[in-house]
Amino acid sequence: MDSQHPLYYQCTYNPNWDRYGLLRSKDNSFYIIDNNMNLLKDVQLMIMKYEVLHLVNVDHYFNFLSKTGETVKRLNIQELTEHHNNHVSNAAIFHNDSDRIEKIQKNINNDNCHLFGITKSSSWSLFLDVNHFRLEDNIIEHNKKDVMFDNDVQEKVFLLRKILYTIQGTFEYINQFVSLQEDISVAGLKRYKTFFSMCYPEDTVFSKLADADIEACNTRLESIKHLQAHFYRSLNSINLNNSILKIIQEYLSIIGGDQTFIVEIEKLFPAFERTYDIHRAQTIIVSELNKLLTYYNYD
Repeated sequence: MDSQHPLYYQCTYNPNWDRYGLLRSKDNSFYIIDNNMNLLKDVQLMIMKYEVLHLVNVDHYFNFLSKTGETVKRLNIQELTEHHNNHVSNAAIFHNDSDRIEKIQKNINNDNCHLFGITKSSSWSLFLDVNHFRLEDNIIEHNKKDVMFDNDVQEKVFLLRKILYTIQGTFEYINQFVSLQEDISVAGLKRYKTFFSMCYPEDTVFSKLADADIEACNTRLESIKHLQAHFYRSLNSINLNNSILKIIQEYLSIIGGDQTFIVEIEKLFPAFERTYDIHRAQTIIVSELNKLLTYYNYD
């Protein structure tokens, strides 16, 4: 992906976390790299109806031996040490020395991930999630971009990642904001109930009032949860065979048009509340997508 593209983002090597990639077996090339496994998994599942991509832990191939080696060293069992050394000496990842770490692990990023894949014999027999269990498995480097590499698929992968990242980030903030507001209220109401049950055991009115307020707090959070799910469902319903411009336009027409989007949620969750939080989440996501629309709508 061109580093100047608005969908592009850096995902450089960091020893504090693993990075994951989506790999297409047709050309044995990575299409995107990210350190958020759940986010990348959602991208994979959403595009699966149109293109099969495989989730690979990229850094695992370079970190596996050091992690298991540290365990063997700590346990200090002679037979275990000998067994481990004999086993790994036949593995392809045994050759991931400092040179390969510098050349591949610390080099792979989203502007050059198309130049990397996995061992050829493995790439043609991949599961949806790649498990490293064969001695020949390893990350490899290509001399050039494969002729079968699909730039359109890659751009749609980055688009989905951008949209899902925006949805997840927006709702992470909204949920935190609301939870911090409601936590003190719920804690106070629960203590309120406890106090009245001890001091006024014959009076149940106050307890019922407190329960109603606690339920209102829960409904506010549940409404946010259902809104996020509906953003996902709507995106998953889009025809990804269309151009990126049409994908963005269609999604915006669903989430940012009339009240139909909210009405559909109310059918699934009748207690849904149209709070300011709901409006704010919708506004943020629609605004972000309109920025992208401006880039693609150049005609």
